[in-house]
This record gives sequence, C-alpha cells and structure tokens, in this order.
Amino acid sequence: QTIFDFLVDEMGLSSAAACGVLANIEKESNFNPNLYGDNGSSYGICQWHNSRCDNLKSFCAKNGYSWKTLEGQLYFLKYELENQASTTGHILDKIEDVPNTAQGAYQAAYDWCYYFERPANKVAKSEARGTRAKEDYWPVYKLVYNLGDVNSDNKINSADALKVLEYAVGKAKLNKSQLKAADIDK
Repeated sequence: QTIFDFLVDEMGLSSAAACGVLANIEKESNFNPNLYGDNGSSYGICQWHNSRCDNLKSFCAKNGYSWKTLEGQLYFLKYELENQASTTGHILDKIEDVPNTAQGAYQAAYDWCYYFERPANKVAKSEARGTRAKEDYWPVYKLVYNLGDVNSDNKINSADALKVLEYAVGKAKLNKSQLKAADIDK
C-alpha cells in the first residue's frame, strides 16, 4: 500500500499505471528494499544495477535519505524517472498516458518491464507482469481515486467532488487537465 500511495499521491500516476509498477516491483524484489540480486550487483525494490545503484546511493546521501530504506528508494525512483528519461527508457511518458482501466494496468506493467527493467526474456516477462497487474492488482486498486483541484480554486474539497459528480451525470464538461485532476477516464 505504501508504494501504491507514493506512486499515486506523490508522483501523480493513475491507479492503472501504479498497478503496472507494483507488478514489476513485486517480481524484481518482492517489495523488499534490502534485496541484493544479480550476484550482488543489483539492489533494492527495482534492482538498480551497477551505476544505477551507485546513483541511488549518491542521491540518497545528497538528499538525507538512507539508500537502504523504502522511502529513499521511492524518492530516488521519482527522481530517476523525472530527470533521467534516457536511462529509464522514457517510461514515465509511456505509463502516464495509459487508460485508467484493467487494460491500462496491463500496458503499464508491460511497458515498465520492457523499457525500464529490461530483463532477459523481456517479452515473456513483460506479458506475465502485464497479466499480474491486470488480474491481481487492478481489481484491488481500481476504485482508488486521487481527486485533485478540479475547479481550480487552489483547494481539494467537496466542491471538486461536486464538479466530478456533475460531469458524471452529464451536467458539466471537464477539460483534459480537469480530467487528469479528477483521476477519471471516460
């Protein structure tokens, strides 16, 4: 739940995109931030390898986190995704636009594995992780909404919820940024 909440609340990902990431983190590390892999050359929830593991350590040291904690690793993941697109296979661009649906969860997991994790047998592993996200994580997290400031009053409150309800019954229209803030996909 901590990782999902971070992905949605801190990074602004949809539930579907977060499900895709969860399916991959589970397969990489079983959510264990202290796991070593690849004969000791990979570490953490995303099994950062060699120089990327060095980058994790450096980032955490500079920003007051321990590289061995889930918190430090999540903030490094965010930093890496937002600032090192070529290193991460431009994955954030790919998963930010998946539909907030079961198929979107599949696509996010597939793309995360294929472009970010890049394991051996990446097509088969991407398909398996996509299925895991769609069949196991999506049913649990699909109803989690992260309502944002839909009506642009610099507050997140019941007025935003009312605007979304009006949209749902056809009494209001929402633009693309409002739809993103509402975390809904029509």
